[in-house]
Amino acid sequence: MFLKKLFITANSDGKGISDIITLEEGNDIARKARQIRRQILKMQQAFTLIEQISYNSLSYSIHGVCFGAGVDLITACDIRHCTADATFSVKEVDIGLAADVGSLNRLPKICGNEGWLREVALTARNFNAEEALKFGKYRSFNDDINIDKI
Repeated sequence: MFLKKLFITANSDGKGISDIITLEEGNDIARKARQIRRQILKMQQAFTLIEQISYNSLSYSIHGVCFGAGVDLITACDIRHCTADATFSVKEVDIGLAADVGSLNRLPKICGNEGWLREVALTARNFNAEEALKFGKYRSFNDDINIDKI
């Protein structure tokens, strides 16, 4: 049996990637740092596995808001489609974090415009589907995305 398509979906129940990182009780900073590092490495590995999958038919369709870890996820995908109402942001800088799950490594290969990339990564400003398409982050946007035809 061969896999023809792989779709990764997420719902909009208000829970974000921050729900994945939970710390055990205690005051030992070194242990907390080690635990956070292990969790980040697991997240990095998950996105890297998506990036390295041997199928060329990997696609991701974006509807609505795609911030932070959502951007990390879609940058690992081969083909990205979004609806015209999609909004994006590399939000980690707003909460004092580094975008360390892979988007900053993958985005330069995708968009090809380092100045624009630095601006959106360092300011955490939102950008829409039209701007994302202009800078090559997405192949197309279409309000009538039919997953069966991708």
